[in-house]
Amino acid sequence: MSIDYNALAIPKGKTRKQLKAKKDREDAKQLKAFRDACWERERLKAEAATYSGIPRCQNCRAVVHRGESSLSIWHGEIHHRIGRRAKATRYDPDNGVLLCAGPGTKDCHGQAHRKAIQV
Repeated sequence: MSIDYNALAIPKGKTRKQLKAKKDREDAKQLKAFRDACWERERLKAEAATYSGIPRCQNCRAVVHRGESSLSIWHGEIHHRIGRRAKATRYDPDNGVLLCAGPGTKDCHGQAHRKAIQV
C-alpha cells in the first residue's frame, strides 16, 4: 500500500503582504465610516443651530465643506482628539472633531497636529 502524497496536500496560508493589504483595506473602510459619522454629526448640529446644514470648524467657527482643498472652498478634516494609535478610540465618532484645513483658512487642523491649539 503506497501513500498518495497529492491527496495530502496542505494549502498554503496567505503571505504577509496579502495579510497586510487586507488589514489596510479593512482599516481604510473603518476610517471612512468614522469620518462619515463625524461629518453627519456636524451636519445635524449645524441644521439644529440654523446654519443651513453647513458644518463649521469647531475651533474658529469657519464654514467648511467636504472635499478637496482649494483656494475658493474651505475644506474641513476630521481630527482625532486621542491619537489614532489608541485602538480603543480610533474609530469612535466621539473622538473626532471637525477642523478647517488648507490654504485660505486658519488651518486649525494643522495647528492641532502641531499642538498649537487644544481641541
